Amino acid sequence: MIKLLWLLFTFTLLYSKESVYLFPDQHSYCVHQLTQALKNTSERILVISPSFNHAELKKGILEAAKHGKKVTLVLYDLHKDPLSMVQYENIDLYRTSHPFHSSAFIIDNTLVCTFSGPIEKENFSSTRSSIRCSDEPKKIEWIRRSLQPLINSAKPYLE
Repeated sequence: MIKLLWLLFTFTLLYSKESVYLFPDQHSYCVHQLTQALKNTSERILVISPSFNHAELKKGILEAAKHGKKVTLVLYDLHKDPLSMVQYENIDLYRTSHPFHSSAFIIDNTLVCTFSGPIEKENFSSTRSSIRCSDEPKKIEWIRRSLQPLINSAKPYLE
Protein backbone atom coordinates (compact mmCIF):
# COMPACT_ATOMS: atom_id res chain seq x y z
CA MET A 1 0.00 0.00 0.00
CA ILE A 2 2.80 2.41 0.89
CA LYS A 3 4.47 1.72 -2.47
CA LEU A 4 1.26 2.61 -4.28
CA LEU A 5 0.98 5.88 -2.36
CA TRP A 6 4.52 6.82 -3.37
CA LEU A 7 3.68 6.02 -6.98
CA LEU A 8 0.53 8.15 -6.79
CA PHE A 9 2.47 10.96 -5.11
CA THR A 10 5.10 10.81 -7.87
CA PHE A 11 2.48 11.08 -10.62
CA THR A 12 0.79 13.96 -8.80
CA LEU A 13 4.06 15.83 -8.62
CA LEU A 14 4.80 15.16 -12.28
CA TYR A 15 1.42 16.17 -13.66
CA SER A 16 0.30 18.97 -11.38
CA LYS A 17 2.22 22.05 -10.58
CA GLU A 18 2.12 24.31 -7.57
CA SER A 19 4.16 27.49 -7.61
CA VAL A 20 4.92 29.80 -4.75
CA TYR A 21 5.95 33.36 -5.58
CA LEU A 22 7.67 35.42 -2.89
CA PHE A 23 7.00 39.14 -2.90
CA PRO A 24 8.44 41.64 -3.52
CA ASP A 25 11.31 39.68 -5.13
CA GLN A 26 9.21 37.72 -7.64
CA HIS A 27 6.52 40.35 -8.21
CA SER A 28 7.30 40.88 -11.91
CA TYR A 29 7.57 37.18 -12.68
CA CYS A 30 4.32 36.37 -10.88
CA VAL A 31 2.41 39.15 -12.63
CA HIS A 32 3.82 37.98 -15.96
CA GLN A 33 2.67 34.41 -15.27
CA LEU A 34 -0.80 35.60 -14.25
CA THR A 35 -1.19 37.82 -17.32
CA GLN A 36 -0.12 34.90 -19.53
CA ALA A 37 -2.73 32.69 -17.87
CA LEU A 38 -5.35 35.43 -18.37
CA LYS A 39 -4.35 35.67 -22.03
CA ASN A 40 -4.68 31.90 -22.50
CA THR A 41 -7.98 31.48 -20.68
CA SER A 42 -10.70 29.81 -22.67
CA GLU A 43 -13.86 30.61 -20.73
CA ARG A 44 -14.03 32.47 -17.45
CA ILE A 45 -12.08 34.31 -14.78
CA LEU A 46 -13.11 34.72 -11.15
CA VAL A 47 -11.37 37.28 -8.95
CA ILE A 48 -12.24 37.47 -5.26
CA SER A 49 -10.44 40.09 -3.21
CA PRO A 50 -11.01 42.72 -0.53
CA SER A 51 -9.90 45.31 -3.11
CA PHE A 52 -8.37 45.32 -6.58
CA ASN A 53 -5.93 48.00 -7.73
CA HIS A 54 -3.26 46.57 -9.99
CA ALA A 55 -2.81 48.15 -13.44
CA GLU A 56 -1.01 45.21 -15.11
CA LEU A 57 -3.53 42.62 -13.94
CA LYS A 58 -6.38 44.98 -14.83
CA LYS A 59 -5.00 45.23 -18.36
CA GLY A 60 -4.84 41.42 -18.64
CA ILE A 61 -8.40 41.08 -17.38
CA LEU A 62 -9.67 43.72 -19.81
CA GLU A 63 -7.92 41.99 -22.72
CA ALA A 64 -9.55 38.68 -21.78
CA ALA A 65 -12.96 40.38 -21.55
CA LYS A 66 -12.47 42.01 -24.96
CA HIS A 67 -11.89 38.54 -26.40
CA GLY A 68 -15.21 37.29 -25.03
CA LYS A 69 -14.08 35.72 -21.77
CA LYS A 70 -16.47 36.02 -18.83
CA VAL A 71 -14.94 37.91 -15.89
CA THR A 72 -16.48 38.00 -12.41
CA LEU A 73 -15.07 40.32 -9.75
CA VAL A 74 -16.24 39.84 -6.15
CA LEU A 75 -14.89 42.65 -3.98
CA TYR A 76 -15.46 44.31 -0.65
CA ASP A 77 -13.93 47.72 -1.50
CA LEU A 78 -14.96 49.08 -4.91
CA HIS A 79 -12.67 52.12 -5.10
CA LYS A 80 -10.40 52.91 -8.10
CA ASP A 81 -9.92 50.18 -10.74
CA PRO A 82 -13.07 48.03 -10.26
CA LEU A 83 -15.42 50.93 -10.95
CA SER A 84 -13.67 51.70 -14.22
CA MET A 85 -13.83 48.05 -15.28
CA VAL A 86 -17.57 47.60 -14.84
CA GLN A 87 -18.26 49.56 -18.03
CA TYR A 88 -16.85 46.78 -20.21
CA GLU A 89 -18.87 43.95 -21.66
CA ASN A 90 -18.26 40.51 -20.11
CA ILE A 91 -17.21 41.97 -16.74
CA ASP A 92 -19.56 41.48 -13.80
CA LEU A 93 -18.80 43.32 -10.58
CA TYR A 94 -20.19 42.10 -7.27
CA ARG A 95 -19.85 43.70 -3.87
CA THR A 96 -19.91 41.76 -0.65
CA SER A 97 -20.84 43.34 2.65
CA HIS A 98 -18.77 40.80 4.59
CA PRO A 99 -15.16 41.93 5.08
CA PHE A 100 -12.49 39.35 4.32
CA HIS A 101 -8.71 39.49 4.06
CA SER A 102 -7.46 37.09 1.40
CA SER A 103 -7.73 36.96 -2.38
CA ALA A 104 -8.15 34.31 -5.05
CA PHE A 105 -7.80 34.19 -8.83
CA ILE A 106 -9.52 31.24 -10.49
CA ILE A 107 -8.88 31.01 -14.21
CA ASP A 108 -11.14 28.47 -15.92
CA ASN A 109 -10.56 25.14 -14.22
CA THR A 110 -6.87 25.35 -15.04
CA LEU A 111 -5.32 27.66 -12.42
CA VAL A 112 -6.02 28.95 -8.94
CA CYS A 113 -3.89 31.52 -7.13
CA THR A 114 -4.39 32.53 -3.51
CA PHE A 115 -2.92 35.52 -1.70
CA SER A 116 -3.18 36.58 1.93
CA GLY A 117 -4.16 40.18 1.21
CA PRO A 118 -5.88 42.42 -1.32
CA ILE A 119 -4.74 42.48 -4.94
CA GLU A 120 -2.95 45.81 -4.99
CA LYS A 121 0.32 46.74 -6.63
CA GLU A 122 1.63 48.16 -3.36
CA ASN A 123 1.08 44.81 -1.60
CA PHE A 124 2.75 42.89 -4.40
CA SER A 125 5.75 45.16 -4.84
CA SER A 126 6.61 46.26 -1.30
CA THR A 127 5.14 43.88 1.28
CA ARG A 128 6.87 40.63 2.22
CA SER A 129 4.30 37.98 1.37
CA SER A 130 3.65 35.10 -0.99
CA ILE A 131 1.12 33.93 -3.53
CA ARG A 132 0.39 30.27 -4.23
CA CYS A 133 -0.73 29.10 -7.65
CA SER A 134 -1.80 25.57 -8.54
CA ASP A 135 -3.16 23.79 -11.59
CA GLU A 136 -4.35 20.76 -9.64
CA PRO A 137 -8.04 20.24 -10.55
CA LYS A 138 -9.07 18.98 -7.10
CA LYS A 139 -7.51 21.99 -5.40
CA ILE A 140 -9.20 24.37 -7.85
CA GLU A 141 -12.56 22.73 -7.20
CA TRP A 142 -12.02 22.71 -3.44
CA ILE A 143 -11.19 26.44 -3.37
CA ARG A 144 -14.12 27.24 -5.66
CA ARG A 145 -16.49 25.32 -3.39
CA SER A 146 -15.10 26.93 -0.23
CA LEU A 147 -15.62 30.40 -1.75
CA GLN A 148 -19.15 29.66 -2.97
CA PRO A 149 -20.93 31.06 0.14
CA LEU A 150 -19.09 34.36 -0.30
CA ILE A 151 -19.95 34.46 -4.00
CA ASN A 152 -23.61 33.64 -3.31
CA SER A 153 -23.91 36.41 -0.71
CA ALA A 154 -22.39 39.07 -3.00
CA LYS A 155 -24.72 41.57 -4.65
CA PRO A 156 -24.33 42.83 -8.24
CA TYR A 157 -22.95 46.36 -8.35
CA LEU A 158 -25.26 47.57 -11.12
CA GLU A 159 -28.58 46.42 -9.67
